[in-house]
Amino acid sequence: LFACQFSSQCWNYLNINWNHSLNFFVMLLETKQQSGLSFFMEIFSVATWEIWKQRNAKIFRQHSPSLNDWMRSFQNTLLLQMYRFSPNLRADVQFWLDSL
Repeated sequence: LFACQFSSQCWNYLNINWNHSLNFFVMLLETKQQSGLSFFMEIFSVATWEIWKQRNAKIFRQHSPSLNDWMRSFQNTLLLQMYRFSPNLRADVQFWLDSL
């Protein structure tokens, strides 16, 4: 989810850089703090879920991972998740998403 070439492209698209020398939880906490995003965990959850779905499509349906498909799915899933956000958070996430 973090180090393969495809997932690295996904994280780069989101401007998220992982310090692979740290254990998982420290790496996650450090990256969250460095991002400065109050909604980092939402971004992380959706991004990893969509990476996982690309992986499953490759394994079970022999579909090659596609960054464009991942980006589209990431944005669509995040937009759906935004319905549960407060109006202020929704505006912040929409602004961030529009800047990608």
